[in-house]
Amino acid sequence: MEEIANRNPAIRKAISIEEIIKRDSNERRLYLFQEKARMERESSLKGAEVRGMEKGATEKQKEIVRNMLKLNLNITTIQQTTGLSQGEIKQLIGS
Repeated sequence: MEEIANRNPAIRKAISIEEIIKRDSNERRLYLFQEKARMERESSLKGAEVRGMEKGATEKQKEIVRNMLKLNLNITTIQQTTGLSQGEIKQLIGS
């Protein structure tokens, strides 16, 4: 079993977790608390990443609309090209 664990990091981690869980209840509680904190950090970072990507996409849309307006394209053409509504385009122009 040790040989398999040495070749596979996932199995090695599972064995290490099993050893922690087999210990006393204080160590088990500490491990679970640390795992919960780790998962919350990961979730928070993922949320920040998604928000950053959404903000970047919005900024890119604004840039595209501004460039289309600089080319003197009318709102209807911009709507058809971008898929944005007239209200969304006006909102992007205004911000």
